[in-house]
Amino acid sequence: MKLFKQSGKEVLAFLYTTNTWNSRLAGEVIREYLKGEGIETELATVSTISSEESFYTGVVDLFDKVIYKVLKFKERGYEVYINVTAGLKPETIFLSLAGLLAGADVLYYKYQEFDGIVALPAPPITIRQNYLEWLVKFASSGYTLSESKVEELGVPAKLLEARGLAEKKGEDAYRVKEWVRKMIGIYLPKEFTNKSYRVVVEGEGEKEFGDETEAYEFMESKRREGRKVRVEVPDKVYFLGI
Repeated sequence: MKLFKQSGKEVLAFLYTTNTWNSRLAGEVIREYLKGEGIETELATVSTISSEESFYTGVVDLFDKVIYKVLKFKERGYEVYINVTAGLKPETIFLSLAGLLAGADVLYYKYQEFDGIVALPAPPITIRQNYLEWLVKFASSGYTLSESKVEELGVPAKLLEARGLAEKKGEDAYRVKEWVRKMIGIYLPKEFTNKSYRVVVEGEGEKEFGDETEAYEFMESKRREGRKVRVEVPDKVYFLGI
């Protein structure tokens, strides 16, 4: 804090731990120490990286949660500083990328060789233009879309999924990830905001409603008929009826 000229009362510290006993214990000990120094502290848990099988899930979970949190605090006007010292090398890489992509103000590192903290370069980075165009096009029609709708828009959903920008929902739909939604909000024109409740019925196409209750009741009636149906609402909640 001395390096960045901050006092304890001005700082909120977020500690990321994995869901193992050792990591949680370490997080609790550090939190208690920081509280004793007058620093408000919160713990957040990410998936454990304990094997080759859990590696990808763990680093992606870390990336998603960190970038979402950074965007949230930047929206509120806070400065964000990220300590990229701890963790495995892949974790520190993803942590750094998340911070830079979300607009963190400073990345810093404590070297083992000497008792000092070094502020690392933090150039602003963003999503590549062609990906951004696809995501804005996707978002302008809703955050959860059927696979056929995505193809109709000319958006490569499988590529977005492979890049960790979108995820598969159900058997035939894709959804933009939470942190991507917040980032897209920076670029998405207000006129693209989805204010309707869209019901998509298999074999019948789409129908829009101005009221969530009407949309849900219509979905339920189609579900009782044995149709596969979903509802997309303005706050991006996704319902699937089978």
